[in-house]
Amino acid sequence: MPVLPLLAAAAFIGAGASPPPACASARALFAGVRAHTGGKAWDTAKELVADGTGYGEGLPGRTHLAIDLTSGATATTDDLGIAQQRIISSAGETWKQDVTQGVHRLDAPDARAKARTDAYLARRGYFRPATDPASFACLGDVVEDGRALRRVRITPRGGRAVTVWVDPAAYVVVRTQQQAPTHLETVHYGAYRATAGLLLPYEIIETGSAPEETVLRSIHAYRLLAAANPGDFARPPDSANQRITTGAAFTQVPTDDGSGAPVVEAYVDGHGPLPFILDTGGHAILTAGAAKQLGLLAKGGGVSGGAGEGTISEQFARVRSLRIGDAEISDFPMFVIPYGPEFSNRGPGKTPLAGILGLEVFERFAVTIDYGRHTLRLQTPQSYVPAAGDVVVPLLFQDDMPLAYASADGARGLFGVDTGNSGRPFLFGDFVRHHGSLQRYDAGAASQSFGTGGSVSSTSHRLRDLEFGGLVMHKFVTDFVVQQKGSFSSRTEAGNIGHDVLSQFTLTTDYRRGRMYLHREPGAPLPVYTRTGFAGASRDKQGRIVFGSAVPGSPVAEAGLVKGDVILTLDGIPSQSITPAQLFALSRREVGTTLRLTVQHEGEQREVTLIRRELLCNAGAQPCGAWISAAR
Repeated sequence: MPVLPLLAAAAFIGAGASPPPACASARALFAGVRAHTGGKAWDTAKELVADGTGYGEGLPGRTHLAIDLTSGATATTDDLGIAQQRIISSAGETWKQDVTQGVHRLDAPDARAKARTDAYLARRGYFRPATDPASFACLGDVVEDGRALRRVRITPRGGRAVTVWVDPAAYVVVRTQQQAPTHLETVHYGAYRATAGLLLPYEIIETGSAPEETVLRSIHAYRLLAAANPGDFARPPDSANQRITTGAAFTQVPTDDGSGAPVVEAYVDGHGPLPFILDTGGHAILTAGAAKQLGLLAKGGGVSGGAGEGTISEQFARVRSLRIGDAEISDFPMFVIPYGPEFSNRGPGKTPLAGILGLEVFERFAVTIDYGRHTLRLQTPQSYVPAAGDVVVPLLFQDDMPLAYASADGARGLFGVDTGNSGRPFLFGDFVRHHGSLQRYDAGAASQSFGTGGSVSSTSHRLRDLEFGGLVMHKFVTDFVVQQKGSFSSRTEAGNIGHDVLSQFTLTTDYRRGRMYLHREPGAPLPVYTRTGFAGASRDKQGRIVFGSAVPGSPVAEAGLVKGDVILTLDGIPSQSITPAQLFALSRREVGTTLRLTVQHEGEQREVTLIRRELLCNAGAQPCGAWISAAR
């Protein structure tokens, strides 16, 4: 199906004219919409069922919609052939069945608010303002394609605010728009036609944060039911395409945690072992190189986002089997993403990363990650029993990333629990602005990290305390990130917790029960910030380390290295043979020890000796380094 043109950008009526007072007539406006689109026929229709074609992720397919016109419950199924997704939503709860057919709730506070607003719109609550409470606010009229449109902002009880565009000449809703955590969600309605006494839209276009994320639905037929069928809105069944091949209750495999994020070996369609990052917030992803090596045909043309502000292209490839130890998931699609060598390269002698494993694993098994013993256990959810003394942490979902409450400097908020984050915790822009975090700390050190969607620029600080899972993490280096796009721009989340915090525990996630269980590991090593001051580096064509940036006032800054200097050796070892993990370790050895560098600047060589020391020390606060205490 070709992509349909979206409506033109709006402009206010009349240059410099004041917006007309549409609020006073909002009830009359929606009464007109009701009368024009069906009148009393809306009272007898209880369920609306639609079938048609859809287009999304660069793929044509089929779409099926069911709407309970009394409660506002909806069921949306998009079948793109190689991948199918289903959302069951009501004012009470929302379930997502993802493309692998795994199931989890969407129950974070903003997800619940969205569900209430979506239910209000689905049942046309604005037709009954006296019995379906909501507040109305008048916005100015706009002109689009030569026609005037009236805009009303509606906030249903307990829901998100939604702006509704109405064509007052045709008396139909042409658009709704809500503010999601990272972008605007817009739904366009068009091609209205009369069906069984109702005037209904036969074209529905959903747009998100990028044009490539547009979903188009062309309805071929509507059916009106005199009574709603509860089965149409029932929770999707749990996936059944997983098993422990031995018949045991669990399987356990080793992990490689050298880079921070746990890496596990898996077999895809019998080929392997292939290394994958295990990421609570990720999906079943193959790099384009791995998919080609496996002989898989990728289809589609969507985009994927992540922590960075940009996007990266994605396709789908269906696999027959994914096996981790004795755990197997069969016949499901994996995303194919063209990650570059900065993602897949694990250093000399190591097999490049083949991709990421995430949601599809965590939805099907109780997953235990033991950072200290470097093991992963996958267990059937019904057989898992938490150990006595484990801290129980509720998990919530806005979409696919598990969220949990934590407190930063006493301010509570929702944090992504992200095993794919290989290092420090992050605090997001809206949270640090609202709680004055930037004003409480010095400028910090400029930092840059990388994720899906590109680089993330931030400043690093020693946070006074982060309380999570029954512990208080004092002086853990934490990055403050302020950006406009990507998952790290979320308006509803406080931040993201990764390896530095999670590795203080053995953690088990149980998505089906919406819980995480944390077992404190008193012997877990505390995170160490760079003690030399290296903050950024790259590689030249020979694979040698090229200096990028330094922590202000650090040993490497005081040594006078400048961007572009080539580091030839570190403690006598040629830099091209040093892996990122080894460079990480060299920067974090004991305070007072030395690191000898051979540096080339504009063709001239010199020897530099750095003496390691603690950095980013808060003024007047001792000790400088990280430490942990029990929460009250």
